[in-house]
Amino acid sequence: MTNTLSCGSVDGKNWGTTCCIFTSNDCECWSLNIKRGGYCSRHRHKNKWNRFLVVSGKLLVKIFRPDGISDDTILTDGMCTDVCPGIEHMFEAFEDTKCIEIYWVSIDPDDIERSTVGGIRAKS
Repeated sequence: MTNTLSCGSVDGKNWGTTCCIFTSNDCECWSLNIKRGGYCSRHRHKNKWNRFLVVSGKLLVKIFRPDGISDDTILTDGMCTDVCPGIEHMFEAFEDTKCIEIYWVSIDPDDIERSTVGGIRAKS
């Protein structure tokens, strides 16, 4: 996985700052400091789930459903919400907000394709 920033680097955004806490092959964790009135672009992730966990403040997470209706979730201290892959979303802070953003990909438990059946070999 390639990031433009190394973990621990603070990146300025027009809505505040973001800082990588850690990354792995299937998970990322970021710290967001969002200014009151700050909002991100409307976007989607092809494969990643996206969890917003508010540490302090008040954050609107807007999800744009495929049927054209938007779902608005307002999060305050200690609350979280998830956005599934492929769904457009955005956030907006109603007050200065500290948020943890977690991304992960789902492992499909049905991804195994067997060409033989296991068992126990007879002792000779």
